[in-house]
Amino acid sequence: MPYISQFQLPEEPIGLALAGGGVRGYAQLGILDMLDRHGYQVDMVAGTSVGSFVATLVALGLSAREIYDNFQKFENRFTQSKVFSRPDLDMIKPTKNKINGMVDGDQILEVLDDFFEGYGVKTLADIKKPLVIVACEYDLCKVTYFTNVKNFIPKRDAIVLYDTPISVAIRSSCSFPGVISVSQYEGYSFIDGGTMMNLPVEPLKELGAKKVMSLTMRPDKSGFSSKSAMKVLKRASDLVQYELLNLQIAQSDFNINLDVGDFKAFDVGKGKLIYKKGANIALDKEEDIVAFFEPPQPEPEPIPEPEPAPTPKKETLFKRILGGFKHGKSRKV
Repeated sequence: MPYISQFQLPEEPIGLALAGGGVRGYAQLGILDMLDRHGYQVDMVAGTSVGSFVATLVALGLSAREIYDNFQKFENRFTQSKVFSRPDLDMIKPTKNKINGMVDGDQILEVLDDFFEGYGVKTLADIKKPLVIVACEYDLCKVTYFTNVKNFIPKRDAIVLYDTPISVAIRSSCSFPGVISVSQYEGYSFIDGGTMMNLPVEPLKELGAKKVMSLTMRPDKSGFSSKSAMKVLKRASDLVQYELLNLQIAQSDFNINLDVGDFKAFDVGKGKLIYKKGANIALDKEEDIVAFFEPPQPEPEPIPEPEPAPTPKKETLFKRILGGFKHGKSRKV
């Protein structure tokens, strides 16, 4: 574990990778609640898009219930402002540097800053559990890791930013292309991390995680049929993302896909329903979750019973006579 010596971790740390998926991220909380019920904890966390927000709260030590309550507060705020259904004019800044997104993401920074100030943290270095938040630098076409792990040098050609403001990292990771404006920070331009790495298992493995549990929210898209050119084009884009996600899932040791049905990423206001779907999936997967955190131990091999001592053979008369001659003794016959 070359990079995480700054943290107090077990010899075989467990990682948790959380994918993006917008409001469908509520489903992840159903799995986290199951972990809380069993008393299971993870040692390092990584997240993309909405998964970056969940991952940060997990790294802060919040319970699933506390995360759910905070999600409800944010969702109510978005529902009242109708940001994603009919954006308020106050949230749209049609200037040259904001025209690349329907929603001005910089206003999200203020909300996040106030939120994390309530927990006494401001930058990623204030968080005491290893954390990686993934974004995409779209000018350089590179995956970007925001992290609190010092001197982390990944194998891939990626940008690594240490000890950035938490709000900047999450806002960058959640900058869904065309919806939330591009995040500008220290000369970089960031969009949603899901563009290149929707499931960040890779950085957790490189940081030394012995095994990684991953949560995805990929809906079932089978049975597609359309005569619309735009839908076919969208389908082609989805297929590329599906294949990329498959490769990322294959890197994890245990994946739970939270298929919540027809709910979409920006179905703001439907969080409670999505959470219930995730909780039901957690019940179905409970045995698998227990097996991941408490793998069955092989039964020790039984100690072999000692072989019985050989029964001494009775000497024949001839052997007794012969033995007597060898020892210079005479025997009466």
